[in-house]
Amino acid sequence: MSPTDYRTCLENFTVLRSKFDQMLFKYGPTLLASQILITIIIFLASSNPLGPRYTFSWFELTFYLFAIFVLIVEVYVTRDFFENIPRTFVELMKRNILKGIKNNKTISQQFGLFLADFERMLNYRVPVALSSIIEVAILIALQRSELFPIIFLPENYPATALVLNFLTIFLPMTIAGYMISVVAWKCFVTGYFIHRFSHIFNITVQPSHPDKAGGLKPLGDLIFSMALILIVASLALSFLTIASQVNNTIFKLLLNAYSPRLQVQAPYALYSTEWVAKVSLGVAIILSFVVFILPIISTHRRMKTEKIHLLSSLTEMSNKITELENQAKKVNIDYKKRNEMFAEIASLSQIYELTNKSPVWPFDRDILVKFFTPQAISLLSLFGIVQPIIDAISSWVK
Repeated sequence: MSPTDYRTCLENFTVLRSKFDQMLFKYGPTLLASQILITIIIFLASSNPLGPRYTFSWFELTFYLFAIFVLIVEVYVTRDFFENIPRTFVELMKRNILKGIKNNKTISQQFGLFLADFERMLNYRVPVALSSIIEVAILIALQRSELFPIIFLPENYPATALVLNFLTIFLPMTIAGYMISVVAWKCFVTGYFIHRFSHIFNITVQPSHPDKAGGLKPLGDLIFSMALILIVASLALSFLTIASQVNNTIFKLLLNAYSPRLQVQAPYALYSTEWVAKVSLGVAIILSFVVFILPIISTHRRMKTEKIHLLSSLTEMSNKITELENQAKKVNIDYKKRNEMFAEIASLSQIYELTNKSPVWPFDRDILVKFFTPQAISLLSLFGIVQPIIDAISSWVK
């Protein structure tokens, strides 16, 4: 077989060609879980609430551990997305979605070239450049927090603290930044090629396919698995938004109860992060809709065109149904002949109804429910729907 044969390309399709990337996403959850344990031990052993701090404060530790937990979930979701990419095209080929691929050598080679280009772009080293931008942001943030002030080292800063924070804070954040860059690039490439797929090739829409998506549900599943990465992030940010609102209320209650007799600072750190969580949540929601809809627009247009073509072919069928109905109304028609007419009318009507219900999106009801349910939760938390409930509880506590 030639290198551009689509069967060869599908068999050898590799989303993660780099050995380092393969190891990172394979053992990522285990490494991150170990990092949680190490971070907690170091915090308990090194924190000094009465003197200079060289490690996390309690609220920074809370955010850090929560971020690691979310990242663990994201790694599992991302691995499923990576596995879905080649599996999607294998399933589409089994369903004979591409018109003429078995009988037309040109189309077969064109699809092989499409898969080869897709795999090659997926494995470009663009994430290295993207992660360098994230690295700069990490260095600035750690410099300002003095957790890893390597750029401008303060006087008398312990070398042991610098080494310790490099291993437990800077290095894990650097690796996480690189993983985010890898996922972002592969999502971008996948969205681009899914859009090109339906734009370049003629696809067959099967109105009565049991997947209720015209036989194109594998595309919808792939897009949903990609959007799920952002959905997990939006749910995490929703939790932070609600937590910030709760802490806002706690902060006010403590101020009313103890200030000015005592200085109240405990919940303030979380209280002051609500706007950051809301802005980030808004961005995540918008991006999730973009990822879910934009790559599949060309497929939607193809399916819509196919439906219009199918509906135009039903004009003759509707005329036939009308003709049979008029004939069946004649009194002198034999009852057996009339029953045959009624059976044919029912058969033609069923075909007409199935064609008229031909889907125009490669999503079934289950995918739509899975996508919009968490989005509704995120939108409720973004617009502060839970705030009245929190306020009611706080007024009762007062």
